[in-house]
Formats: sequence, structure tokens, C-alpha cells
Amino acid sequence: MHVLGRAKAPLRELSFQLRQVELVTCTPECVYAKKPADVHTLLVCGNGKGKLYKDDEVLLFSRASAFLLPPQASYQFKSSDDQPVECCKITFSVTRMDPSGSPKLFRDELFPHRNELRVYPSSQLMEMAEAIYRGEEQQEGMAYFEQNMDFLKLMNFVLRQHLPSDEDESSAVVAVERTVRYLQLHYFDKITVGQLERLSGLPSGQYSAVFKELTGKKPLDYLTELRIRHSQSLLLETNESLRHIAERVGFTDEYYFNRRFRQTTGMSPRQYAASMKGRVRVRDWAGHDVIIPAKPSRIMFYGETIEDLLALGIQPVGGGCTVETAGSILKTPRC
Repeated sequence: MHVLGRAKAPLRELSFQLRQVELVTCTPECVYAKKPADVHTLLVCGNGKGKLYKDDEVLLFSRASAFLLPPQASYQFKSSDDQPVECCKITFSVTRMDPSGSPKLFRDELFPHRNELRVYPSSQLMEMAEAIYRGEEQQEGMAYFEQNMDFLKLMNFVLRQHLPSDEDESSAVVAVERTVRYLQLHYFDKITVGQLERLSGLPSGQYSAVFKELTGKKPLDYLTELRIRHSQSLLLETNESLRHIAERVGFTDEYYFNRRFRQTTGMSPRQYAASMKGRVRVRDWAGHDVIIPAKPSRIMFYGETIEDLLALGIQPVGGGCTVETAGSILKTPRC
């Protein structure tokens, strides 16, 4: 029996109902802000990238990012470049039957301490959000009934990926994911494996094993990769010295930073900066870092999906392949 939130509510006692779905567009010069409401909110980013501010947290987002926000949460987001942000905002209520059989609003977090959802494939979540939107914010009668059914399918997709059947294994994964999030926010601090183990509450042997299974890397290797990735951005966006960049991302020694950078990328920091002139590093829909020319004249693509091209902001042509834009927030390709 799965439980949700701090109140330990069994899933069988909860019911979900769609309240509203809308397309939110935020231009680069604007900030979208929302006051607290008595509903849960699911945000699915269709296009753009930026920052989501919730309470004292700052969360980065890009295309296909998804966030689940509890009732009474204040939040705002804005674009981080000169492109507008488009998000599908789905609000819904959750009710729970109390011992007397009366329904009451369930206002606790569905997934405590987790705002960003990790769903795979993310393209499926986007397609489901598109099906709920249907180009209209409000539906009535059977149209609403079918819309709510689509919403329940989406919630089933999300719940299945965040509530594993083995609760003991789930608790260990959640504990390690908490430390992964800590690393992403505090990569510039001095961090040891022992500190991460204490934060997770797991035995040392179990912690490292679960961490590697979850991320594919050992804890300190993952931390080093995070630091190198952030240093790459600083090398391209600033003119700071290597010593200052090393300190900003968590390396206490400029020479050690240089060595680890070379081991990770195959070149020195300065060589990397020089090689990236006229090129940009972007992240595709699957989360992979891709380096492309800043102004490519031609890109050839072969594969089973063109989501990678869409993530790079490239309109595919040829082979009878078009991209729908009218009435679609996710620009779903059809070939």
C-alpha cells in the first residue's frame, strides 16, 4: 500500500480531479508570478528555458521539464535568454475520504521534498499534457469527462514512476536522490562521501551502491563532473581567471582543477574556451550535452525521432516531415 505526503494518506483514499488547464506564455522581459491557491499545480515546459523561483529555492528548467507544486505554494518563473517560455499549467484538486466517509481536500505535498519530476520518456509526458490542453482551457459535459480521463492517465504515468512497488528500495532511492539534489545546489562547497552518507541516513556500503545505480557514477566522480560542467559555462560566459573559476566551482587548487578538467574533457580549460569560439553547448531532450555551431548552415539528422532537432530549436525539412504549430504548445512533429 503506497502512502503520500506527510499525512501518510493511502493512495486508495485519494481522488484526483482536473480543475483547469492553460497555456502560460512568458516573454523575456516579463516575470510570471502566481499567488497561493488551494490546488495542486503541474507545470510542463513546452518551449524555452529559465528559472523557477519557489519559496527560497531556485530551480532551472528547459524544454520537457516538469514541476509539481503543492497548494499554497507561491512561485514565479522567467526566461533566461531572449526567447519566450511556454508552459502548460495544469491545476487539480486532491480529495481524501475521512473515517466518517466525508471528502476533504488533501493539501499535503504528493511527493515531499521533490518539486521537479523525473519522468521517462519526457516526450510522453509532453504528449499527455498536449492531449489535456486540446487547444481550449475549459471543457464542459462529455468533453470535460474525457479531458479528466486524459488527466488521470497523466497522473498514473507520474505516480508509477515516483511510487515504486518496493517501498524499502524506494526509500533508499529517495534518500540518495536527496543527496544528488544537495550536490547540484552545493557543488561549490567542500563535500565528502561521509557527509553525503549522513545526509541520506544509509549505511556507507549501501549508499555508494545505490548512488552508482542511480547516476552511473561514484559520488565524488559525479561531484567532479558537476564542477567541470559549471566551470565550462564560466569559461565561456566570463573573463575570470582560472584560479577564480576553480574556486567558484569548488576546487581549492588551480592546478588540480586544470588536471581534472583535462582528464574529463581531453583538453585544458583554455583550450576548451578557444575551441568553443563560434560554437554553443546545448542540452537535447534526453538530457545530453551537445556542441553545435552557433549559426549552423546545415545539420543532417538520421534516427527514429526528431525530438533532438526540436530541442535545438531547428525546424526539420525534407522527407515530407513538417512540424505543427497552430494550436499546439509542444510543436509535435509529424512525418
